[in-house]
Amino acid sequence: MFRLRVKEIAEAKGFTPSTLCKAANLTDRTVRRIFRDPYAQVNLRTLVKIAIALGVQAHTLIEYLPDEELPPGAPPRRARPPRRYQPRSRFSFPPTN
Repeated sequence: MFRLRVKEIAEAKGFTPSTLCKAANLTDRTVRRIFRDPYAQVNLRTLVKIAIALGVQAHTLIEYLPDEELPPGAPPRRARPPRRYQPRSRFSFPPTN
């Protein structure tokens, strides 16, 4: 599982959620969600914007935690449901009656 270190790095550099959202050109809601939940799913583009605003490499904002080291209260690891194969036709046929 991955944990975001955005809050601790931002606070160490003197950023608040509101100053970071302005510097990274993100919504206040997005930045506050990341500050509140270090296990939140984040778009790579969002992570890169935050890294540029903080002046760090994007990989420093992410910490890998093996399942054995998960702290109490961390969300459980979710298994992805298997993908269903759905063949797509290259042709569009009109519906039959």
